[in-house]
Amino acid sequence: MATTGTKKTTTGKMDGMVTIKNGAPLPGQEQVTIPPDGRVEFTAGDPGPYLLQFVEESSGKYAAVCLYLDPSGPVVVQAGPGEKSKNCPYNVYTTNANKKGSTLTSAGKAAGGGNRIIITS
Repeated sequence: MATTGTKKTTTGKMDGMVTIKNGAPLPGQEQVTIPPDGRVEFTAGDPGPYLLQFVEESSGKYAAVCLYLDPSGPVVVQAGPGEKSKNCPYNVYTTNANKKGSTLTSAGKAAGGGNRIIITS
């Protein structure tokens, strides 16, 4: 990532873009399709911050860590090596993670089947 003032920007080609605003992806960005090894840029469209919790679709299990989406700049996720023909659902949570003893509040899932990254074959 390059830094421009206090705002971070990404470099390189993005295969998908998602802006989280008011606790959910903007309309039309709830499902993003990327190629194998593709990348998705997530940006907070308001003061946030947000946590993105990724789910293993086949087991329904969550990763042990969440991705922290700070309003000062985007974060990029990339499909895992060799991953194809998979769906990667994710949940968006609002957080007061800037404070000690932070708590999470579910921002809910977007309409139309939830938030997901679709990795093609």
